[in-house]
Amino acid sequence: MKIRIGIALVLLGMLYFSCERLTQPRLGGEAFTLQEAATLVTESYLRLHAGQVVPGSTLRVYRNGEMLWQKPYTEADSVVYDSTLVPAHTYTYRAELWSGSRQLARSNAVTVTTLDTTSHDFEWEIIEFPSPYGSGALYDVAIINENDIWAVGEIYSDSNQTWLPYNAVHWDGEKWELKRINYKGSPWPITAIYAFSPNDIWFEAFVKWDGTNFIEMPIPDILIGYGINKIWGNSSKDFYVIGNRGFIAHYDGSSWRRIELPGIHEFILTDIWGVHDEFTGKDRIYVTASSDPFAASPVGRKVLRIKGDKIEEVNVSGLPDYLTTIWFNDWRYYVGTLGGVYINSGLLGQWDWVDTLSYYGIGRIRGNENNDVFVGGAFGMCAHYNGMSWRIYTGRELPWIYGTYTGLAVAGNIVVLAGDQGNDAIIVVGKRL
Repeated sequence: MKIRIGIALVLLGMLYFSCERLTQPRLGGEAFTLQEAATLVTESYLRLHAGQVVPGSTLRVYRNGEMLWQKPYTEADSVVYDSTLVPAHTYTYRAELWSGSRQLARSNAVTVTTLDTTSHDFEWEIIEFPSPYGSGALYDVAIINENDIWAVGEIYSDSNQTWLPYNAVHWDGEKWELKRINYKGSPWPITAIYAFSPNDIWFEAFVKWDGTNFIEMPIPDILIGYGINKIWGNSSKDFYVIGNRGFIAHYDGSSWRRIELPGIHEFILTDIWGVHDEFTGKDRIYVTASSDPFAASPVGRKVLRIKGDKIEEVNVSGLPDYLTTIWFNDWRYYVGTLGGVYINSGLLGQWDWVDTLSYYGIGRIRGNENNDVFVGGAFGMCAHYNGMSWRIYTGRELPWIYGTYTGLAVAGNIVVLAGDQGNDAIIVVGKRL
C-alpha cells in the first residue's frame, strides 16, 4: 500500500456552504472553520470552510503550534489531509489565511486523537459441514452475538432426501445446528443474510425471523429473475438488495422500488456497504459491479454510489476488471478483487494495491474500524489489518483449503468466515485473545 506523505488539499464537491466575505481575522464562526472529518491510526482528515476564495491568498496549516506548510489557497471548501501521524496520539490543528503580510482569517483549533492499533492475536476454530450428496457451500454470515450466529448457503447431507438442501446453520452458544428455512413449503439455496437485531433477521428478501418464527414475505415482481447477492440497510424499513444484471432495489417497510442506472444491466453486483455520514445526515452507500469473470467479452468494472433514487459512478482508476467486495468506515475504502485488495482514502486519486495480499482472490472484506479490518478469500486465505500492518493467518494458524471464504462478519472481538472446502461447507470462528 502506498503511503501519502504530507498534507493534500482536495475539493469536497459534494458539500455546499453559504458564503461569507472574509474581511478580518476570525476565531471560529462561519467565516473560516476547521472540523474533524475522520481520524485513523496514522492519518487525519479535516474539513476546511472559508466561505469564498480570496484571490492571491495563502493558506497556512499548523499542527501543535508549528506550521506544516503553506500554499496558494484556491478552493473554499476543502479537506486537509495529514498522513504523518503516529498511533494513539493527540494533535491540535489550526489554519490561517494570509494575503502577503496581512492575516485575513484564523480558524478555530481542532484537537484529534489517532486510533491505536488492534491485536493480531486470535484463537481459531474450524467447523466443517459435510455435503456428500451435492456441492455444499455457505455464502454469507451474520453475527448477532457470540451465542447467536447464522450462516446461509446449501448443504446436501440428508440421506433420506438427498436432493433437498439444508440452507442455514445456527450457533446457539453450545452447538451448530443445520436448518431448513422454507418458502412455500420448500428450502432453497440462500445467498444472503442480514441481521438488524436478534428478532429481525432477513434471509434474502423472502423470509424474516422475528425471534420465534420464520415469516414468509410476499415476493413482488420486481424481485423475480435477478437473484439476490447481498443486503445492506439501517432497519427492516430501510434496506437495499443487489443482484445480477445490475439489479438494485430498496425496501421501505411496505413496498419495493427499483433503482436503475443505464449501462449496468450487463454487470453482476457483488457487494454493498454503507455508513451514516454525521456531517450530511445521510447514508453513504457503495456497490461493487463487475463483468462475469468467465464472460467471453467482459464489460469491465464499476464502483457505484447510491444517492436516494439515483446512482453515481465513482473513481475506478487503478482497479482491475473483477471486483468482489467493498467495505469502508469514515474515509478509507477497501475493495477486494480476484487479484488482491485495493485501498483508496476518501475516493481521492488512484486506488492503491496492497502488495502484501497480491496473490489472493478476495471473497469478502469486513471490519469494526479502520484499525480492525478482516479479509477472506481463495484457498482459505484469512488476513487482518490492525491499522498499520497486515497479518495473514493462512499457512500458520489456519490451513490452506481447496475453497474460498465468501461470507465474513465481524462483531467486536469475534470474526466468522464462511465458505466451501472442496464439496463441503466450512465455517471458521476467530476470537481475539
